[in-house]
Amino acid sequence: MTQGDVRASPFQPLSLAPSDTNQLQLVVETILDANLGRYQRFLDSDNGNVSPRTWKLVKTVHRTRVYLERQHRPALTPFQGSLAGNGSNNAGLQPMLCVGSTFGRLDDVMLGIVNPPPSCVNDLSRAPLLSTLRLPTPATPFQSVEVKWMELNVRSKAMGLVKNHDYVYVEATGTLCLANGERIGYHLLHSIDIPAAHRLPRCARAQLSVCSFFRQETTSSVSVYVLGMMDPMNDRVRRVVLPHFVNTLLSTFKRAPSVNTKRLSETPDKRGPELKNCGSFRRDGKCITCSKRAWRLGKTATCNVCSGHVCSSCKVVEELSFMTLELEMTQRKVVFCSSCAINESVSEFSFAQTASYSSSRSLAQESEVSVLSC
Repeated sequence: MTQGDVRASPFQPLSLAPSDTNQLQLVVETILDANLGRYQRFLDSDNGNVSPRTWKLVKTVHRTRVYLERQHRPALTPFQGSLAGNGSNNAGLQPMLCVGSTFGRLDDVMLGIVNPPPSCVNDLSRAPLLSTLRLPTPATPFQSVEVKWMELNVRSKAMGLVKNHDYVYVEATGTLCLANGERIGYHLLHSIDIPAAHRLPRCARAQLSVCSFFRQETTSSVSVYVLGMMDPMNDRVRRVVLPHFVNTLLSTFKRAPSVNTKRLSETPDKRGPELKNCGSFRRDGKCITCSKRAWRLGKTATCNVCSGHVCSSCKVVEELSFMTLELEMTQRKVVFCSSCAINESVSEFSFAQTASYSSSRSLAQESEVSVLSC
């Protein structure tokens, strides 16, 4: 992964012995094989559904749902097994699962991971390279294995109460095929211990193991499956580190939407029946996603697609760009519930048309067209 704005490395360039290189390659292959099997079972046995008995929905980011594993589950995952081999304490490891989709084609997503665009600058894309084990080639443009150091900048968000967390890890990207021959992409991050990459006084050295898989599900949408494990953290640290890391990880493969111009050009009259189908919602004041009473959870909001109440924990905020009749661009933050945000048709909805259907605006206002911004 390359990026123009790369953080300066506090370490000298690593010179790995051939035996160390081979060992790291073996680690990558072992973890990838274990989690590929887990992903295959998720597709085949679970039909791509997440069990609410095992996982608790904690956040929705764009079109992706983020889950934390419920604490009563004792079984070890492949990530726990791999970290155990490094002598980590598994007792308090925090498993997380992200399931959803992103716009574009599989090759677009993989290209954005291997070579992020200048507009995508975060702690992961700025991670300095410590050593290269495998470089992409014209025949395999997405295959790479590298050793990196990342500093997760969370201190400012925690008002200095939490140190920045840093990670030394091996990063692997590439494509492979499932048992049925379907091509998928992968992105692996796994902490390693290298004496030359010593601990830094200003940072808390942490451990992670994250494996992501990407699969083309429609011509314009790629499914996302991320299974990760982070080391034990107390509640105060977890509330700062985990959301920041998840947002950083998911922003890496968030692609610009492919706008369906034919659907956006439809008149409000033609879109009316479709919008009416989205109009059923709870009128009892409960959150349409988690069914808790919204007023107990702070300031309430309303989904701009289905008009259902949504609490602060479940609401998804997207920034939309509007082209008015005067050809002026303006941006506005719009609220969705989790269901409407995950639904692929949200990316093609004209927010101005949806709003006009709800409030019976004038015909001129109804003709405004909006698309999701990059």
